[in-house]
Amino acid sequence: MPMDKFIHQGPAYWFINPALTRGKKIPVIANENILKTITDRVIQQASNTASAEGVESVVLNPDAHEGYGAPIGCVVTTSRTLMPGPVGFDISCSMSFLQTDLQPADVLDRRIRRTLIQEIEKRVALGAGSKPAPLQPRVTKEEFREIIARGPEARELLQRYDINLSWTENLERKWLEADPNVLSKRAVERGLDQLGSLGGGNHFIEMETSEIVDPILANHFGIKEGVVLVTHCGSRGFGHQIASEFFKQLEYEFKSTNTPFPGNDRELVFCYRDTRTGERYWKSVGCGANFAIVNHLFINTALRDALRTIFPEVDCYLVYLISHNLV
Repeated sequence: MPMDKFIHQGPAYWFINPALTRGKKIPVIANENILKTITDRVIQQASNTASAEGVESVVLNPDAHEGYGAPIGCVVTTSRTLMPGPVGFDISCSMSFLQTDLQPADVLDRRIRRTLIQEIEKRVALGAGSKPAPLQPRVTKEEFREIIARGPEARELLQRYDINLSWTENLERKWLEADPNVLSKRAVERGLDQLGSLGGGNHFIEMETSEIVDPILANHFGIKEGVVLVTHCGSRGFGHQIASEFFKQLEYEFKSTNTPFPGNDRELVFCYRDTRTGERYWKSVGCGANFAIVNHLFINTALRDALRTIFPEVDCYLVYLISHNLV
C-alpha cells in the first residue's frame, strides 16, 4: 500500500488522500503497519459511503476491511438518512466480558478445560444455523416478542431464566426503541429458537486471563486478575433476516424510482428517517439489538452454569457488554 494514499496528521492518525475520495475528508485511526492492510477496495467503499446523500462523516478504525457497501470497521454519521450497509447483516453484533474469581491454576489441567467445553456445548448452540443445544433455554413466542420489544428491561422474564439482574447495570445500552409488529413472520421464526446461541463465522467464546495494568481503572469496572470469559456474537439469523429484507426492499425502491445507487453500489441504499420505511427500519434494528443484548445475557448465564458444574462456588460478574454494529 503506497503511503502517498494517506496524509499523516499525528500519532496513529491519518487522512485518506482527498484526491482518492472525491475531496471528502476521511480520517483513519491506524499505525503504519495497520495502514498497509487497508486495500484500494476499502478506500473506494469509504469514498462511496462518504458521497452518499445524508452522510456527514466517515471514519476508518484500525480493523477496517471490505464490507457491505461501507467498510466494516468504520463509523458513519448521517443526517436524515439511515443506511443498512454500515450496520451490516449481524445487527448489534457485540462483545461481552465475564469476570470470574478463578485463577489460571484452577484451569491448568487440560481435562478440566475439556469438561468445561463439553458443559458449554450442552448449553450454547454453536455454528451457523444450529439446532438448540440440549440444555439451552427455550422461550415461548410471547416471551420472544417481549424480549425483542423490551430487551433487558423485561426484568421479570430475565429472572424467570435465572439471569443475574445486577449484570444489566453494566450494559452499553439497556433498551432500544423497538416494535415487533413491524417485523415479518419469517424474521420472528428465525429468531425464536436462536436465543442463547453463538453462531458461526468469527463469533467465539474464549477463556482468557486478565492482567491489571491500571488498578484505578480496573477497580472502577470491577476487573480483577484471573480467569475471564469473552464472548463475541450478535442477533444471529434474526438480525440477518431483518437486514436482508431491508436491503431487498430499499434496492427495489431505488430501482422503481430510477434513483442511482451511491457509488453504483446497491449495498449503499438508504432511506429517510422520517418515512414509513425509515421508521420500520429504525424499530426493526431496535428489535435486533434487544435480541442481541439478551442473547449475551443468556450465553453468559450458560457459561456461569457450565463453570458451576466444575466449580460450584464460582462467582461470575458481567463487566461490560458493548455493540459494534448498530444505528
